[in-house]
Amino acid sequence: MYSKRSNGGKTCAVCGTWHEDPHYSYRSKDDRSYCQKCDKLVSEANSKGGREAAEKLRQEIRQKNGLI
Repeated sequence: MYSKRSNGGKTCAVCGTWHEDPHYSYRSKDDRSYCQKCDKLVSEANSKGGREAAEKLRQEIRQKNGLI
């Protein structure tokens, strides 16, 4: 899944919400594909349940928001 860019921002690859570019610059990196909120949720899931838990959460969020 790719983020769509437009007018100084883009859509999050996880939740599909459009945010301005600063929402994608965190933890010493610019131009990430997840917004800060989704990155925090996915990181927490990963630390609690590993890679599989993080992937499951991403899929649940995408499905909930009608992205898949």
